[in-house]
Amino acid sequence: VHDAVAVATTETITLSGEQTIDGILTSEDRVLVKDQTDPTENGIY
Repeated sequence: VHDAVAVATTETITLSGEQTIDGILTSEDRVLVKDQTDPTENGIY
């Protein structure tokens, strides 16, 4: 069983550095990336 994600993307994002998604800073959170142009970049980070 994995920890839950805090947020999920709704568009392509940069996969480095801190991101703010839905007003939540993601540096310490698990994020579901699901809308990347390159589908191999989708996943939980």
